[in-house]
Amino acid sequence: MKTGLDHLPKAKQHELQTISTILRDTLEDFLQGKTGRRTEYRILKIILFGSHAKGTWVNDPRMVISVITIFWWW
Repeated sequence: MKTGLDHLPKAKQHELQTISTILRDTLEDFLQGKTGRRTEYRILKIILFGSHAKGTWVNDPRMVISVITIFWWW
């Protein structure tokens, strides 16, 4: 399993970085006004599945769907 984004095209790296930022910002917004330890709410992993994750993608403009699974810890 690849753990970085270096194997992906720059555009896909940027797209995934944007998605990651949105998810983290959404979590921060959710935590506003919440009581308790912030460490109880954190994103453990963001996993990309499919051909981009395996490094076997084919550039096809018709294929724009990426599947991301998020593991939340609380």
